[in-house]
Amino acid sequence: MANVLSPATPMRPYRSKQCALSADYLSLQWIDIFMHKEESKYSGISGARLAPYEIVSKLLAPRKKNCRHENSRYCSVVLFFTSTLSFFPIGFHFVVLGPMVPALHQVYNNTYLSRNGVPLPNETWLLLLTFTISFVIVGAFIGGLFNKSLLTILSRKHLLQVAHILNIIGVSIICFVGGLTGSYEAVIIGRLIIGLPAGIWYGLIPIVTAEISARKKHSFWQSLAAVSLIFATMVAVSVAHPKGLGNAQLWPIVVSFAALPSIAYLIASNWFPETPYYLIREGKLEETTEVLRKLRSSEEATIKAEISSMENEIQTTKEVLSLKEVLKTKQYRRVFFAVIALFGGFMLTGANHFFFYTDVVFLQAGISSDSIKIIERYGGLTVLIGSVISVIFALVVLTISQVTTPYAPTVMPIIAIISVAIFLMTFAAFMNTALLVVLSAITTEPIRPTALGYGSIALWITAWVVTFISPYLQENLGSYAFSIWIVTSILYLIFLMKFLPEINGKTQEEIQEFFK
Repeated sequence: MANVLSPATPMRPYRSKQCALSADYLSLQWIDIFMHKEESKYSGISGARLAPYEIVSKLLAPRKKNCRHENSRYCSVVLFFTSTLSFFPIGFHFVVLGPMVPALHQVYNNTYLSRNGVPLPNETWLLLLTFTISFVIVGAFIGGLFNKSLLTILSRKHLLQVAHILNIIGVSIICFVGGLTGSYEAVIIGRLIIGLPAGIWYGLIPIVTAEISARKKHSFWQSLAAVSLIFATMVAVSVAHPKGLGNAQLWPIVVSFAALPSIAYLIASNWFPETPYYLIREGKLEETTEVLRKLRSSEEATIKAEISSMENEIQTTKEVLSLKEVLKTKQYRRVFFAVIALFGGFMLTGANHFFFYTDVVFLQAGISSDSIKIIERYGGLTVLIGSVISVIFALVVLTISQVTTPYAPTVMPIIAIISVAIFLMTFAAFMNTALLVVLSAITTEPIRPTALGYGSIALWITAWVVTFISPYLQENLGSYAFSIWIVTSILYLIFLMKFLPEINGKTQEEIQEFFK
């Protein structure tokens, strides 16, 4: 061991594949700093006579301008915290109530009993439960509806901060008012409020990611946002289990976990910049240059070329295009309707039917970094098409297994469970991730806020429709309840294959040429 760590030991070669926030890369720096006690060849940091906070600060500073990847470590930190801390509450809120339904029933029944002197009727309980679950979608719809308007008043960063404040307010109402008094009205109102930032985040995070990250790393960072969404659902299912914290006494503590990412973001965002596109629109070219120097590990000439490219992208308009202006131009109109169809068809695969009305725990879905590698290799559109094909297969197998269960009562239920697992794993690991990549690739700066804003509205409308009609499908169609989603998924597949361009390895100009 002494020979390995001795000052005479030559420096290990830098590995470019580990450039962005790599544990291996950082560990090489730490060994140089603390073992060799000399300036690291990897980061230019001297370990001698530095306080720990100074070393951490220097490690998080922008890399030297010789890295092959364009995003600096500072940029990676900004993107990581912005995406994960915003998408985590969305996934958490949508799933956390599922395991806690027995606890909520007990709380609501006690409240109703104390007010009316009789137990809570089953019909009233089902109505209250529907409101409690669905009002987060109503809030998301409202948030998505006003997303574009808010972007004309607030910067991207400030709107993200407002959304996180709204999330904290909604969680506080649920936990402190609903938790302490048992008021189901407070829980429903709180769910409505926490839905507002969900609608804002879903349309805003793809914009922020596309405007901060270097273009060739868009796929990775858009994928990470979706991964954090799925990770949140896994955490929610785990902590909300009835045998854990999801009981009638501790359920407010479970809900309060969703406020922690918002608190963390509000603290960390003080060190985050505005997006370069926003600064250019505000005429702050000097600040844009300074921000890009922190966000990129490129040479000065490359940074100036990127600024020039950004200016060329937005030179066709002084402001973000309105819906009326988007619809007047054939190219923008086709992109706009493509975004609407991508968002709307996404939910019409029946995802919410699975999430709210099946007994298979979402924790089984899992997530792997392999999905990000596959998307980066084959492209978001190819992976999205493959995911929809897999979803259609799962829906067909599920329908067949339910119809034939009376004839094979031992085997068919097992096949049904496998088909649900295939659906959830496909949706979680690939479909949800690839969607954000495609949306980022086909939209440009002038229409991105408008298209993604209205697209998120389409998402929440279809999400509510699927959630609302699912119990009626179960009651009236029985074993054929999921068959309607086979039809809508096939239509979605046709749209993806016929009306969207290939994006893998294509420049923005080549992609936009398809829509002209």
